[in-house]
Parts: sequence; C-alpha cells; structure tokens
Amino acid sequence: MRLINNLNSNLKINLIINIIIIFAFIVIGTYIYFYEKQKLIYDNEVFMQEEIRNYEKILKYQTQLESDKILSAINTFDYFIKEKYVLEIGKNVESEIQAINIQTFETEIININPLLLNYIPLYKNNIIVDKIYAITNAFAAIYQKTPIGYLTVSSNLIDNKSKNTINYFIPISSEIIYSIEKGEIYVGEENYFNNDYIVAAKPVYVNGVINGMICIYYKDDVIKNIKSFFEGKYYYQNGYPFVINTKGIIKIHPTLENESIATTKLFEKFAESKTTKDIINFQYYFPENSDILKNAHVKYNSTYDLYIGTTYTQSDFQKQLNKLGITLFIVIFIAGSLVIIIFTYFFRSLLKRFTVIGEKLYDIARGEKKQKFVITKRDELYKINDGTNQIIEYLDNIEKMCADIKNNDYDENTLLIQDNDKILSTLQDLKKELKAKKYEEEKRKKESDIKQWANSGIAKFIDIVRLNNDNINKLSYAVISNVVKYLNVIQGALYLVSEDEKNLILNSCYAYNKQRMITKEIPVKSGLLGRVVKEKKYLYITDIPKDYLIITSGLGQTPPRYLLICPLIFDNNVLGIIEIAGLNPFEEYQIEFLEEIGESIALTISNLKINQRTENLLRKSQDQSRIVEEQKLEMQKNIQQLHLLKEETDRREVEIQNIFKAINSTALVAEFDIRGRIFSMNDKFLQAVNQSKDQMIGKYHKDFTIMSTDSDDYKQFWKDLSEGRTRSLIESIHFDNTTIWLSQTFTPIQEKDGAIKKILDIAIDITENKMLEKELRTQVREMNKQERQLQKEIAKIGQQQKIMDEKDNKLNLLLNSIDFSFIRIEFGIQGVILSANEKFCISSGYNINEIIGANIFDIVVKNQENDITKTINKLKNGLVIERDIEIFNNNNRISNFRTTLSPIKNEEGVVVKILLIGIQFKENEK
Repeated sequence: MRLINNLNSNLKINLIINIIIIFAFIVIGTYIYFYEKQKLIYDNEVFMQEEIRNYEKILKYQTQLESDKILSAINTFDYFIKEKYVLEIGKNVESEIQAINIQTFETEIININPLLLNYIPLYKNNIIVDKIYAITNAFAAIYQKTPIGYLTVSSNLIDNKSKNTINYFIPISSEIIYSIEKGEIYVGEENYFNNDYIVAAKPVYVNGVINGMICIYYKDDVIKNIKSFFEGKYYYQNGYPFVINTKGIIKIHPTLENESIATTKLFEKFAESKTTKDIINFQYYFPENSDILKNAHVKYNSTYDLYIGTTYTQSDFQKQLNKLGITLFIVIFIAGSLVIIIFTYFFRSLLKRFTVIGEKLYDIARGEKKQKFVITKRDELYKINDGTNQIIEYLDNIEKMCADIKNNDYDENTLLIQDNDKILSTLQDLKKELKAKKYEEEKRKKESDIKQWANSGIAKFIDIVRLNNDNINKLSYAVISNVVKYLNVIQGALYLVSEDEKNLILNSCYAYNKQRMITKEIPVKSGLLGRVVKEKKYLYITDIPKDYLIITSGLGQTPPRYLLICPLIFDNNVLGIIEIAGLNPFEEYQIEFLEEIGESIALTISNLKINQRTENLLRKSQDQSRIVEEQKLEMQKNIQQLHLLKEETDRREVEIQNIFKAINSTALVAEFDIRGRIFSMNDKFLQAVNQSKDQMIGKYHKDFTIMSTDSDDYKQFWKDLSEGRTRSLIESIHFDNTTIWLSQTFTPIQEKDGAIKKILDIAIDITENKMLEKELRTQVREMNKQERQLQKEIAKIGQQQKIMDEKDNKLNLLLNSIDFSFIRIEFGIQGVILSANEKFCISSGYNINEIIGANIFDIVVKNQENDITKTINKLKNGLVIERDIEIFNNNNRISNFRTTLSPIKNEEGVVVKILLIGIQFKENEK
C-alpha cells in the first residue's frame, strides 16, 4: 500500500484502469466459453442430423434410378406389343404343363390355352424378353394367367440351378398378383433363388381382359452403389457412418461389414427408431464390455428397411470442447495484454504531444521555420495543433510571395487573403503591376516572330510547288510531308477530288515522320471532309474523342486531340483537302498560313490534272482499236459455248423429269405462291391428309398450320421465303378427323431475274415417329437433335444457292432437298453402284470410296438377292417400285430402309441406271 502511495498521479490512474480491464476480460471470457460450448453441442447435433438426411437423399436417388430403369424396360415391352407384335390367346389348343411354385418349389399340373405372339405360341419363345435385355440390360419374364397363379411362359431369368425359370408360377395369393389383378403396376423387392431383385410388374391385356403380366427384374445393388458415399467418411477422430438392416446385419461399416449385432442391447435401441419418423440419438458402450462411451444418431428408412446412422466417441468430442477452452483462454489473455499495452502507450503519447506543442511554439517565437502538425483526427488537441499550423502557413505565404517577386514569377497566387491582411494584399498588388509590364513586352516579340515565320514558309512552299509540278503524286507527298514538319504536327493527309467529283481519294499521307501507304476513298458528301467541300472553308475541331478521328477523317492512326481540315480551292472549285492533326492547338496565324499556301497548291494541281486528262485521251484512242479485235475473238468463243450449253441443258432437263418423278412417288410435295396459296399438290400428299385435289387447291397455308398466323415468327417465316431464303418447319396439320405430323423444307424457286416464282414444299410424314416419341422419352432428345441438325443443313443449303438459269436452279434445289432428307444411291442395270450421298454412307457405315464401284448385291442381305433381281427387271420396263431393303452395313449391323426405286432413262428412252431414294426406319444387331 505504501508503494502505491509513493507513485505519482499518472501512474496511479494507469494502474487502476489496468485492473478494471483485466477483470472485465475474465468475465467476458467465462461467458464466451459457456456460450461457445453450448453452440458447439448444438452445431454438432444439427450436423449429425443433416448427414443422416443427406445419406437418405443418396439412397432415395439411387432408388429412383433403379425405378426409372424398370419403367423404361416396361415401356419397351409396351412398345413391342403395341407396334411390332400381336398378342392373342390360342383357340381349341390346350397344353398340360408341370409347373413349380416359385415360393415353395412344389410342383402342380396346369392346363392352359397358350398365348400366341404373331400367331406363334409364346411358350418358350424368348424373342421379346431377349430384346428387352439387349436394350435395357434387365431380366424379363412374361407370365400367363392360370387358375392357381401366373405361369412363366417366356423368361431369361436364371434359377439357382442355372436353368431358365420357364414353368415356375407365382401363386394367386402373393402380393404381386394382388396388385396385378387390380390392374395396377407393382414395384417392390423380392428374393428369388437366393438373390435380391427389384421387381416391377404390369398387367398384360388381351382383348381388354387381364390374361398375364410382364415382370422386369434388376438385381438389388443399391447398397453397393451408395457404399462409395460412406467410405472414407470420418467424424472427429474415430467416428464414422454405418448402415444396418432390420435383421441386425451390418451392411456398411469401416471394419465390421456383414457381421451381426442382432443379440446386442445396442440393436434394441436401434429398433426404437421404428416407432418414430425422427432421428434418435443416444449414448452406448461398444463393445458392451468396454469402457469406450460413444454417441449415436440413427434413423429408420422404411423404404429399404434399413437403419442409417452416425457414431463418434465421447472422448473425441470432449477433446474438441477442451480445445475450445484452451483457445479462448489464449485469445483472451493475448487480447487483454494488448489492451493494457495500447492504453499505456496512448496515455504516455498524450503527455508527449503536449510537450512537443510547447517546444514548437517556442521555436516559432524565435523565428525558426518548423513543419506543420499532421492532423489525422479531431481529438482534444485538435484546436491547439490547427492554430499552430495556421501560424506556420501564414509565415510560409509571406515568404513565398517575396521569393516569387525576387525570381520574376508574377503569376497570381491562389491564396485566400483576408480583408484586414495588409501585408499579403500589398505584396499581391505589386505582383500584378510587374506581370502587366512583362506581358506587353512578350506580345510585341511574338508578333514579330510570327510575321517572319509566315514569310519564310510561303517562300519554301513556292519552291516545293515549282520543283514538283510534273507529277501529282510527288507534289502531294512533298506538300503534306513539309506541312506536317513546318507546322510541327504529327499526322497529315492530302485528298484529291475524283474525276467524277463523287469521292475524295487519299493521295498521300504522312505521320510520325514516315510516309504512310494507305489507300482510301471517302464519299464527297459524307463526314467532316464532305462538309469542308460543301462549305468551301476550313474546319477546326478541338477536344475530339479518342475514336472520332479514325471514324470520320480516315487518317488510320490513333487520333490526337486537335484536327484542322483546309480546302484547296482554284477558280471557286475545291480540288482537294489538306487534313492535319496534332497534340497541340492550332494558332490563328497557322490556319491563315495554310489557307494562303493552299491557293498556289490548288493552281498546280489543276494544271497537272489538265495535262493528265490529255495524256489519258491519247492512250484511250490507241487502245480502242486493239479492244475491237479482242471482242471479235471473244464473241466467236461465246457462240461455241452457247451450243455446248444447250446440249447440257437438254440432257439435264431429262434428268430433272426423272428425279422429280422419284420425289413425287417418295415424298409429299406441294407448291405455294408467294402469298402462301396452294396451286399444286401430289397424290401422296393428298392421300396423307385424306383430301381431294379440289378440296386442297386454293387453300392457304395459314388455313391448316398450327403456328399463330398473327405472330412475328410466322410473318418472318413468309418474309424469309419471299426474299429467297430456304426455311424448314416441323408441324402437325389437321383436316377433318385426320391429324398428321410433317417435317417440311420450303424452298423458293427463282426466275432468271431473281424474282420468286413459287415456293416448293418437300415434306416427310413423321406421324409414326411422333407417336413413338410420346412413349420413349430418350428418343425425344435424339429427334430434337436431328431437327436442329436439319435446320443447320437447310441453312447451309440456302447460303450455297447461286443465281443461275431457271432449270439449273430447280435441279440443284431438288437434289439438295433429296440428299438432306433421304438416302440416295444410283446403280447401273447390272447392279454396279455409280454414286451415293453422304446420308447413305453415314447410315450404312461405308465410306464413299468403298461403296463406289461395289455391286448392290454385295451389300444387301443374302435372302433378298432374288427379290432385288426381280425388282430390277420390272424397273427396266419403266415401272417405279416401292419396297423395303435390308443392307448389311460396315458396322456389323443390318440397316432397314423404306425405299423408292425409279428408272433413269436417256434421251432415247432407254433405262440406263436406277435411282434409289429412301429413309432408314429400323436397325437390328447382326
């Protein structure tokens, strides 16, 4: 106590405040520790529950994937039954079958009338289930309804003896049969032959009555698929996630996988989670005879009959709490120490600042110059520091003005002088008087220098014009280069007015001390140069934007700030333009100088142009006689070419007629005028819409399109066609009770003068594809992709169209449309392939070099060779034949094509080759 009494007042205050700070930090630290401890416990609980929910989401996602696979397989079966095969019950035929109960493996005798598939018994016929396996990789079985249950008649599922499961039956009392009898789809888990399967079953109707079911089997690999999400996952140091089934078998665990805990007290606690939908948490010892206390969070998943949980040791969690306490203690200790140190530092700093202020005022009183105080904040010493700084600033201003007068610097200072400040006011008035006298002297000297500079420049440019009056290019370069140098600018250009007075031609330019070889023409009525030509007086622009000069003046370099454009006038006519640009402003005397020398430059340019015109007229008269002789020879060549062109046109006209016949027999073809009115439609189109020609001729496209005829898209569609652009469109059209889907290509047909004569619409009936699209979602994406590709290819065809005569234009448009929409090959009457389009090569897998020269009999399936021979004999007689052809492609697959074969005749009417056009509609494995 005596020691404290001996301290001075400053130290006593400092000590008391430090004790208060230490106590405050102890209280705050204790509160923060307990708060963070509770927060850590709460966050840990939330995190563990969130982890279990995430594992459930993963399990649900995997389950959904399996369900999607099964439904895809069922949809595949529906597609085959509805589109490819006919399923019916046999009549007056009864078979006796020894059947095996799939649950008890007991045998029973069953009498059935077998199901027929395309009039063939389905019993032991695995064609559909094998196709389902090939497409979806799923096992499948078709069951026929019997009095005692559903009997397997077609299956690729294998029993525990590696035999096919045909003749097994599911008893009528099973859960699957209960759902099927109600007409519902069953999805669930079943164990057959010691294997877990995810099973989906759907009723099979024959004549509107349930007569069987289709079952799809996927092996239950959900645990295997989600195991990777659990592996390598740890909580704290020794915690981990786990999965246990309701039989007590551990399914996922770092070390105890496939072991049983069914007889332990721990498993009894797991069973409690079945009674609630929430996550339960509890503490336990495991192994039960150990002293290791653990925390667990568990939730029961009813879908898969599993317990999903997380666990960690209590000791690991306690270490986390201890780490939190130690960290808080260190942080609070360091923070408290820093606060005490900072407070002590500022307390002493305040005393030091008072001492510094006193010393500085003492030095100012003795006349010594001192630096100002640096004021960073308005604290208690702000007014003292600011007043001291104002005294120092006032003395500095007086010293500065005296130094300006001494150094002949008379510019007015930006000092704020008070009305009662006599000293600074007197010094300021003295500087103004001295400045006025200096200005008058400099003005007289500048006027004399300008006059001498102008006279020298005029004499220099008179010599330049005199020495370069024989060549306008040499004159232009000499003038502009010397103008740039003499006026001390960085860029310059000289433009001459063209002979037709419509353009300004850049004749010479000079920039950055180098000649620039730039060729440019500017319309005489546009831009800044055109304005100068029209007004016949100079134009001076200051503070132009950085990109303005390049756009409007054409110097071709990064623009400076100042631009001067001066006309070259002779006899009141503008013969050219001088354009110069610099970084500094142009003075009035420089502009007057440029106008004065411009008159002599314009006079010389006028004389040079007169001389050049005279020389050109002489040269032109000499060339005309030579041109006449060349034109005679060219005319003779043209006459010969016209004869050849006529022969080629006649040949191609015959080919056009044959190709157009093939298109009319294969595709839907209609012709519209430019207003969208139908004036022609082939029989195939009329048959597709179930209308007569009288009903269709005269109708407008807007009468049956699904597009909104008032929309901007529809108006743009017909605008593009009227401007010669090809457009594609996929739409459904409706007539009475008929609705069909068409993929159409609208191609404008032009006259020789480029006018649109008509619109040719070549369409493909894609109704069957659209119906299939509703059932198989995966094919939707592929069709959209093909549609986008179709649009791109049509756009390319539109860009590549060239203007030619009417017959050549029609042929190219038809061939492009055929090659885009169909496969096309040509072969001789002996079967040798002469040509093939790219679509055929892609569909068949052959490249063009492999297919050209090959025989059609080498690529068709062997059992069709005789049919093809008969078809060729009919084609020789001039018939057009439609048929399906199977081609064994280069990818070990069989491609099926629906084709039209048309004979191509020569001018004498003899069939010389055969045109095959078609579309691919199915592809099978070899």
